[in-house]
Amino acid sequence: MIGTGDIGGQERGRATRRQIVEVGRRLFSAYGYHATSLADIQAATGLTKGAFYHHFGSKEALCLSVLEAATEDYEREWLAPARLEDSAEGRLVAMLDAAVRLNARPEWCNCALMAVLAGELTDADGAVLPAVRAWWVGWLEAWREAIADAQEAGLIGASIRPPVAAEWVACSLLGAVLTRKLGVSGAELDAVVALVKHTLVASSSRRHGRTAVAEHG
Repeated sequence: MIGTGDIGGQERGRATRRQIVEVGRRLFSAYGYHATSLADIQAATGLTKGAFYHHFGSKEALCLSVLEAATEDYEREWLAPARLEDSAEGRLVAMLDAAVRLNARPEWCNCALMAVLAGELTDADGAVLPAVRAWWVGWLEAWREAIADAQEAGLIGASIRPPVAAEWVACSLLGAVLTRKLGVSGAELDAVVALVKHTLVASSSRRHGRTAVAEHG
């Protein structure tokens, strides 16, 4: 039989683990994987080395949990709401607008995290690089599907190749986040998103006299 003390201890343990993950997410997105040490994480959480190792066996294990949490955030707050839209146009616009909405939140650092890690990781980083690569594959596929659906609905010109457009959109959005992080960008993210919308539908708009995605929302 599990006593109330045991349940309370388990809840505190889960809360501590979540705290470590959130601190890791913030530090990795701000300083990168290599520059963030276990000492930095311990200092930010107030935990001893032994307390940290009770929850995570290594910095790599922590980073994998951070990536898992970030992936769940993208699914819950970015992709799932877009899937509720009734039209291909609505889904694509919802995904684009979510880039502005989520990155306006101070606590949302997942985009910076993925951009920073993708830029610094190599094959020497064990299981972390494949995890980041898998996230990018899923991210690109989500954009490719949305763009292909919009193209099939006649909202995007037939000359646009969805896989290429997906890479352009994904890299434009995360690149904008990264340049803002560096303090070298004068463009707001909503302006970048507006340009993406306009460019995607330009050829279709000229042909059909419409500005569907560009003017939606």
